[in-house]
Amino acid sequence: FNRAAAQGRPPTPDHSSDPSWCSTRQLTYGDGTSPSLSPRAKQRRIIDTFTFNDEFDMLDIRLHTLWDVVDTFVIVESNTTFSGKPKQFHFLENQGRYTEFMSKIHHYVMVYPQEMPPGQWERERAARKAQFSLEQSLKGVALTTDDLIIMADLDELMDPSMLETLKWCDGANLEYFCFNTHFSLYSYEYVSVNMPSWEHPNGFRYQEGVPGPEPVHFRGNKAAHGCFRNGGWHCSSCFDKLEQFQSKLTSYSHTEYNTPKNRHFATLLYRITNGLDMAGGELMQWRRAEPANMTAPPIVLDNPQCYTFLINRRQWLVDLAHSMAQHAPNTTRHL
Repeated sequence: FNRAAAQGRPPTPDHSSDPSWCSTRQLTYGDGTSPSLSPRAKQRRIIDTFTFNDEFDMLDIRLHTLWDVVDTFVIVESNTTFSGKPKQFHFLENQGRYTEFMSKIHHYVMVYPQEMPPGQWERERAARKAQFSLEQSLKGVALTTDDLIIMADLDELMDPSMLETLKWCDGANLEYFCFNTHFSLYSYEYVSVNMPSWEHPNGFRYQEGVPGPEPVHFRGNKAAHGCFRNGGWHCSSCFDKLEQFQSKLTSYSHTEYNTPKNRHFATLLYRITNGLDMAGGELMQWRRAEPANMTAPPIVLDNPQCYTFLINRRQWLVDLAHSMAQHAPNTTRHL
């Protein structure tokens, strides 16, 4: 698809001149209640912060989907993975790919201090802290009171229509809030049976002079009335290439799953195409949604030729098998 298409779209309408607009919108909390919404004279700014490794497809989707409603995308990129493996600054090296989007991107390079205790969870906590830090990733963003700051993983995507409501309407409790997102694995066709929604991303309303929440506890806490229902999409381990699955296993904090068996192409192929946990666990159960019932970001559904791996894993497997047949010596490689 054309990455410049989002940048070239006209801005969202100014709803301040329509006092009835907020009355046509609805937000529903997890407990089933809905706030009474009233119009704002001035829209709030939305600051979207997330960590980045090398998930370019998900970054494409995020920028395109949220371009109209997010004011600043804060991309946090570190010099090592959570597991401690040195890594390149992939976004920095490929920012030419996002020339059309750079006007809204604030890129923060995070270098872990040498004196930091070695440990994957310590590195993850440090990265999440950087997402909210006024002295780190948010330095230079010029925050003002009433800005909404959202902390997310890249694969946790908010519904843009909900963000538009939060920008233009008062009434919702925004001191701390979160989004119930549809939970998928490998592609949007695999949905969770025992956890159909995911209670992230998380956000809070910035107030000048008031310290923000502690990120580690903030991400684990629940909003007073529960997360906003139908808040977006969470697609875990939704990659196009097998090497990307291997990269996740060697990079993320759950180092106990980084085993030769779990990284092997044959193991990965079997689990991906059968909706089984990439790490071999059985805590989560998944089912394949019928195409008519699949929920996914519009750009994915509108561009199936670009995103076969996100909506049709069976066809992806056929395409992959054809590619592997042409490169047979590499099909059994594992890290």
